[in-house]
Amino acid sequence: MTNPAIGEINVDSRISTEPLPGAPLWEREELIFNGDTFYRRIASLIDSATKTIDIECYYFAVDRAGELIFRHLLQASRRGVAVRLIVDGIGSLGWAWRYEQRCRTGGIRFKIYHQLPWARMLFDRPEIEERSRSFFDFIYRINKRNHRKVFLFDQQIAVVGSRNITEVHAEQWKRNQAWRDTSILVEGTEVRTLQATFDYIWNSHRLRRRFTSAFRAKPASLSGLLVRHNLSRATRRKNYADLLARVGSARSRIWITNAYFVPHRTLLDALAAAAQRGCDVKILVPSASDIFFLPWATAALQKGLLDAGSKVFEYLPSILHAKTIIIDDWGIVGSSNLNHRSLFHDLETDVVVSRSATRTQLAAQFLRDLDVSREVSGSEWESRGLLWRVLGNLVLTFRWWF
Repeated sequence: MTNPAIGEINVDSRISTEPLPGAPLWEREELIFNGDTFYRRIASLIDSATKTIDIECYYFAVDRAGELIFRHLLQASRRGVAVRLIVDGIGSLGWAWRYEQRCRTGGIRFKIYHQLPWARMLFDRPEIEERSRSFFDFIYRINKRNHRKVFLFDQQIAVVGSRNITEVHAEQWKRNQAWRDTSILVEGTEVRTLQATFDYIWNSHRLRRRFTSAFRAKPASLSGLLVRHNLSRATRRKNYADLLARVGSARSRIWITNAYFVPHRTLLDALAAAAQRGCDVKILVPSASDIFFLPWATAALQKGLLDAGSKVFEYLPSILHAKTIIIDDWGIVGSSNLNHRSLFHDLETDVVVSRSATRTQLAAQFLRDLDVSREVSGSEWESRGLLWRVLGNLVLTFRWWF
């Protein structure tokens, strides 16, 4: 059955995958593959900001990484920088207990996105979140999470990717068990698009008028050629149709790194068709996941891809959490997983890699990751046994929720 939120999307000439003449470039773009480098860069950008710092993070952990970044934010606020912080009500469930009062005394403005009602009972402030008006509103809100990881500095520099504020990303704390992630630092005029989407979420988060038709139409005006967000159903459909079109017209390669690879049927079919026509389709997924049942679901979907000629690899050294896509000479880095949560439910942001040298670096990292991964062959998939397949298909029956 076709999902009503996406519809039956045909890959045709409605969407051009060719670069536009004079397509915009980031003035500066820098890939960050190492977690320690990421935290040093974020701390440095916080310390050098002079006007504004806006951070949107699904998981702001109560750990050494959280404490490190929070101390830098406090220092910035005390020297007069306007600091705003949005964290997710489920992803950062323990955040308010540790940082809520320190934010208030330190001058950091914050919001908790779709906070759980039993948590709100302890922190009942109008500026945190308005109450759900009905049971159905509660169900809607609890299933809609803010999964974005966006760091904005002086409305000129942004860091976007898959890293939350948590020590699991850094070798200084987790050694060789640090998660593999990718972030990108960008600078240029389209940072204003990232800033506009942050402002939209900051304001719509507390205003009920976001449910009016006029306010729902607002996200369409926030789009940019180098920034992909999914603030509305229209933008979700547009992004997904664009991805299908690019996969459908890929000529040489489709290289995907994704932490939670449980895609919609239409994308699986498009990937299989690309492999059958000779495109180099390689998909890198984690061998072990922070969500224990995800590898079962991913494995259940691999058979059709393998039969079509796609190659599937499982990353071995640690948990793979990155979300990147390379299709021919086009690439993106961001927070979007190829699963139903990112497609239908959660707020996400991805950035288009605009420069060929940066895309070369992204491709080189993909190949380095393959060097420490295990390729899944058709015979190996068959040898995993009946129990693995049963568990995988059982999990897939609930994929609307993850």
